[in-house]
Amino acid sequence: MSPDNSFLNKIDPQLQEKLAYAPENEILRVIVRLSGENQSNINANSISPADFPNRAEYRKALIAQRQQQLSGDIGTTKKAIENLALKTYGGKNTKTLVVEGTVNQVLQSLELSGIESATLDRGFTPISPSHNYSLSNSLESIFLEIAEKANIISTTRINRLAKFLESSDFNVEKNTKQLIIQASQRYIANYRARYGLLKVLGMSKPINLESIYTNVKLQKESKSRLKSIEELENLYHKNNVQFRDIDPNIRRDIDVANHEQYLIVLGSPGSGKSIFMRRIGLEVLKGKNEQYQHECIPVLLELKIFIDTKIDIKKLITQEFKACGIPAADKFVAKALEQGRLLILLDGLDEVLAKNLNSVYRNIQDFVDHHYKNRYIVSCRIAAYQQIFRRFTEFVIAEFDDQQIKQFINSWFKSEANRQMNNAHDFWQLLQKSKDKNTKELAQNPLLLTFLCLVYDRSHYFPFNRSVLYRKALIILLEEWSAEKRIQQNSIYQGLHTDLEEILLAEIAYSNFIKGKIFFRKKEIIKQIEDFLALNLYEEQMINGEVILNAIIVQQGILVERAYNVYSFSHLAFQEYLAAQYIVDNDLVENIVSNNLIDIRWEEIFQLVAGLMSNADTLLLLMEKEAQKLIINNNLRNLLCWADRVVNRSNDEYKLAVKRAWAIYLAIVRNKSLDLAISSNYDLDPGRDPNLINKVNTIQSALNLLENIIYDISSAYEVLHYHSSTWLPNDIDRDVARAISRINCFKALKIFREDIELRSLTENLKRLQSRVPNKSLSYERYKNFSNEISQLWINTFKLDKNWINLRSKEMQSLSNYIEIQLLILKCKEAAVRVSPETWKGIESRMLLPTENTIN
Repeated sequence: MSPDNSFLNKIDPQLQEKLAYAPENEILRVIVRLSGENQSNINANSISPADFPNRAEYRKALIAQRQQQLSGDIGTTKKAIENLALKTYGGKNTKTLVVEGTVNQVLQSLELSGIESATLDRGFTPISPSHNYSLSNSLESIFLEIAEKANIISTTRINRLAKFLESSDFNVEKNTKQLIIQASQRYIANYRARYGLLKVLGMSKPINLESIYTNVKLQKESKSRLKSIEELENLYHKNNVQFRDIDPNIRRDIDVANHEQYLIVLGSPGSGKSIFMRRIGLEVLKGKNEQYQHECIPVLLELKIFIDTKIDIKKLITQEFKACGIPAADKFVAKALEQGRLLILLDGLDEVLAKNLNSVYRNIQDFVDHHYKNRYIVSCRIAAYQQIFRRFTEFVIAEFDDQQIKQFINSWFKSEANRQMNNAHDFWQLLQKSKDKNTKELAQNPLLLTFLCLVYDRSHYFPFNRSVLYRKALIILLEEWSAEKRIQQNSIYQGLHTDLEEILLAEIAYSNFIKGKIFFRKKEIIKQIEDFLALNLYEEQMINGEVILNAIIVQQGILVERAYNVYSFSHLAFQEYLAAQYIVDNDLVENIVSNNLIDIRWEEIFQLVAGLMSNADTLLLLMEKEAQKLIINNNLRNLLCWADRVVNRSNDEYKLAVKRAWAIYLAIVRNKSLDLAISSNYDLDPGRDPNLINKVNTIQSALNLLENIIYDISSAYEVLHYHSSTWLPNDIDRDVARAISRINCFKALKIFREDIELRSLTENLKRLQSRVPNKSLSYERYKNFSNEISQLWINTFKLDKNWINLRSKEMQSLSNYIEIQLLILKCKEAAVRVSPETWKGIESRMLLPTENTIN
């Protein structure tokens, strides 16, 4: 049969092929994403805080509106799916579902308009026994040795070949050996097909796991568990705004796997636990000459299959071998366990249903105690690991460092086409930009790094509106990742659906961020949860904030425990995004502009707010108005007004704000003394760098130049005081030559009005140069010549010493003012929309005091 063309665009190529050729009654498991068709209507009739008497009422109405959306199209679609007799897995109000049913049932469900997209769930692609995979001699001999010691080779006959074997002179033992070899080949084929491919986050096609795998690094339980909040804050800033504790004893994954017979691998959601487990098995199958040093057969069991309280691990292992045709599989497994020839990989302890967890713990522990000669690796989310296994050593997967991130990117973009386009290099360089520092922090998580690679692969850049990027990353952890891994968990809490949880997290993020908190205590966050739900859940029920906190940590990893009873968001980007969302939802834009505009910690928040607003005009105008308050006195006003008066208005090659920036630059750096104090860090002289003016011919780059200058000028007097006793007073010729070069540069670029006598200034400088004696000058005479140079600049440009010899406080105000102008530019870039009229006005007023009259 063939799927109808009307929904082909909903499904990925693998699902298309499966629906086209599979028997109608074959069971499939499919991941579907439900659409929210009512979203546009709700947004069009969005409510406003002004419509309600207080914030609490507004918040209740907002939540009710979102609940209405979820109970509309999404609820209808879910019911329609269930009416088709499909099984569904997923939370009560999630937009991502796993559905299971026959090919016919899946086809019918895809015709529903409420289904946005669908992908074939991994693990359900049939394995062809005819595939011929190479098998290492060492592993082949293990299969044969176990079979022989289990007394299989000399006695076993396969039913379907029995008649042939009895009626011929064929050697039974030889045939049985061949059957074991063939079965072992199928076992490897099965393992590679089931676990050797990676397809997550809506990839259009799977990729080879080993081609992309980046070795994770493991460390013992973090020493920061006993640190105080103050110590964690210091560690966070010491590590260049990164959460991870640098462990000098961190080890490679394969080294730990080789050393530890009983290993627990812990990590956060998306940290690479399951990928590590799969890859270790693949490494074992290569044989003893590869990285894994022990001769054994890997068996991977996904613990989410344990849906009953009574489980039989030995029976499950036997089924793995029986499915591949191993003769007398029960005897084979019994002998393998007895000899310690298996590597048993138990993946996803956290994915066991809570009601079965204690039973599963006991079963695993009893099995390990009984079959202690074998090797074991168990994986679990770190927050879910409550009980300690005897014998086992716990290791935690560390977040990716720069080397691992770069290796992953190089592996992802290693195709010939990508190499020719230099995509890996360009992507890595993009992550290094300061504006993307929080994006790079997300890249420390392998799952989110995969997401970033997919984003870059499609467009070759990150969106200017980073709120879109962070929201998608957040949704991956909130609901999509659990669905892709088929974690059959209930909702976090009765009535707490995904959208309401997001509002809760936004309140936690904002209330802590505004207090300057990145880390917060357990009792504080539990109280916030309970207070929030008491206001926002309509059903009367007992609210247990600790249960909810633990569920969010275990299932999603958005909040993490950094030390004993000390928590934070897993990534600062999430806290900042959610805080920005809270600001927009609660109409707090004017409040944060008034109180937080010059606080550098809030720079990212302002850009995210701009990206979340449907129109950022109000935000930018409020920022512009607040910036004007920093022009604190007449000296600063006069300096800005002067800069506007002296620039050339007839030359449109550069915007007025760029010309004003260059004028302020000239006013501040007008003589050798200040020039040298600044040039110790920045080469800002257009006389020495003829291309400098072209490097700063945009408003943002010109403002950056000014910001750099003023940063140094804050301590210029100390620098000058130091140099006054160390400068050699014999380079006045060079000072004059540099001044003349600078004048010629400005003259050629037509930055200043024509009535500014630059030619006369050049002539006066040359006359001053002619008076300089050939021999070295005393310091006093040098100082006099230097002052004359400065006075010539002042006279030519009609500068007032009161405006240009700014005090420290004035310099700081000017610096803050320029930083806000830069932030306005960044917010405009991040915004979804700014009206052209508003932006044209803001741009024309940059570096200009309000109510200024142009002469």
